[in-house]
Amino acid sequence: MTYRGVSKETGKEVFGYLIYKKSSDEYFIATEEDIEENYIKWLDLDFVSVHAKSIAQAVGINDKNDKPIYGSISVDGVMSEGGDKFGKYICSFENGAFLLIDTHHKDFRCHLTKNIGKEFEITGSQWKEQEE
Repeated sequence: MTYRGVSKETGKEVFGYLIYKKSSDEYFIATEEDIEENYIKWLDLDFVSVHAKSIAQAVGINDKNDKPIYGSISVDGVMSEGGDKFGKYICSFENGAFLLIDTHHKDFRCHLTKNIGKEFEITGSQWKEQEE
């Protein structure tokens, strides 16, 4: 399963496999390039630390521009904010299915299907790092 998150170090999106390190209560993305290039990096724990709120999971459907769609998931019991946006809708994983949810009123629920994916164009990720 492919995940996306925003690197704490660079602020850029990274893609790969999601890893949780319990001892430090931290999430990492093991990038697909690292895994394919050198298996030893798994042993060295050369992962990219990501913001938990930015984590999203690939839904297995591409949008009308053939870009993979990513949906927000529950992280530590709270929905992440990393899902792709489609205008005012955000892709989210709830009740066992990926859905499009109205970000303004939270009253629109529509199961994400291949047909819907072909109708929409991703407008960006919901998650933005807060200024401290």
